[in-house]
Parts: sequence; C-alpha cells; structure tokens
Amino acid sequence: RNPERHCSTTRAEATTPPPSPIMQKSFETHALLTGNAEARAAEDTPRRRDVGSQLHCCGLRGPPPPPEWAARMQSVWWYRVSSFSYCIAGSLAAVRPEPLARHAVPCCADFPFRCMGVAITLNGFASFAADVIHIGHPQTIWKPIDVVLATGNTIVQMLIATLQLLGLTSFPPLAGSVFAASVCAALYCKRRSARAVAEQDCEGAILWHAMWHYSLPGGALLAQLLISTDESDEGSLKRGL
Repeated sequence: RNPERHCSTTRAEATTPPPSPIMQKSFETHALLTGNAEARAAEDTPRRRDVGSQLHCCGLRGPPPPPEWAARMQSVWWYRVSSFSYCIAGSLAAVRPEPLARHAVPCCADFPFRCMGVAITLNGFASFAADVIHIGHPQTIWKPIDVVLATGNTIVQMLIATLQLLGLTSFPPLAGSVFAASVCAALYCKRRSARAVAEQDCEGAILWHAMWHYSLPGGALLAQLLISTDESDEGSLKRGL
C-alpha cells in the first residue's frame, strides 16, 4: 500500500466541503418527490388490478387462452372456420352496399357501408390468424389487429341497431329485429367466452367463442338477405300495379 496515495486521499476527503443548505434542501425535496411517486405507484397498482378485474367480470376484456389449449382449439373444425363468417357477411356488404344505403335514411344515407364491409371482411382474416393460427400466443401482432377491428366493427353494428330502434333508419322491421337480436346474442357469447377462459373451461371457451364469431355475422347476413327479399317483393308489387 502506498502511504503517500493514502495520505493524499485522506486530505482530499478532509478538505471536501459539506453540501450547502440549498443543495441539502434540493436533496430532501428530490427524496420526498421520489418517495411520493413510489407511494402513488404502489397505490395505483391495486387500483389498476381492480379495474382490470371489473373488465374481466363484465366481459369487456377476457384473459387469453393458455398455450396448452392451442392444439385442442385448432382441432375443432367448426371453431376453425368460424372466423370466416365475418368474411361472408362483410363481402356481401362490400359488394352490394346500395340496399343498406337506401334504408339508412333519414340519418345515415351517406354512411360508407362498402368500407364497413371491407373492414368486416378483413376482421375475418385477422380473427383466423389470432384465434386459430396463433392461439395461445398473446404477443403475436395479429391479436391487437383483431381486437381493434372487432371492437370498431362491433361498435358500428351496435350504433346501427340503436338507430333502427330509435326510428332514425328505415330498415324493414323483421330485418332490423333480427340484426338487433344478433348484436345482443354476440355480446352475450363474448361474455360467456371470457368467463369460460377465466374458469379454465376449454370446451366452454371453444363453444362460446365460436358462437361469438357466428352470431353477429350470421345475423347481419340474414338481415341483408331479408332486405333484398323485401325490396324484390316491393319491386314485384310495383310492376304488378
């Protein structure tokens, strides 16, 4: 050990001035703010968990299926093809949006039904990628794409059904009733699917998630066919007159 180096270090430590009162106050303020931030973060953590638990309970957000369910869910053929029901209903709306636009008066005649049909069709492919191919892998990019498309499309369908119930659109009563019932059924199936996953019920999750895929597109497809049939009957009646 070098005594000269030790002595110089000791002298440097001895001659180091103590922090000024202003610096000491700054250190205390920083420690206080840091402690408050950590305390707030600790308080917010259970609150965020409570909000997440509430969303899980009401079915607005469901836990992802565990990876070990992937093989079973992919083996059920009617579950695998359920995503493409969106493609069927969306393609019809994209190819023939005119009947929807004619009955959307008086408030929504300019609504882009063709774009809505395209979005629903894309939702079918995204759903197949997220819920079948990459099921059990929540980090896949397809999951947020599927969630965004499904959420946006469902909100639009709920809005259309609400406008029909309020008398702001002129869809045929039977078609409007079938469509509104399919929206309610889809939301119920979605909630049951989330509950089944939370309860570790694989077979229940397969059934209710498939029904979530089938119910709303099925109701929308049937409603579109009823609208076309109603217009054909009206056309035949006018020609007969």
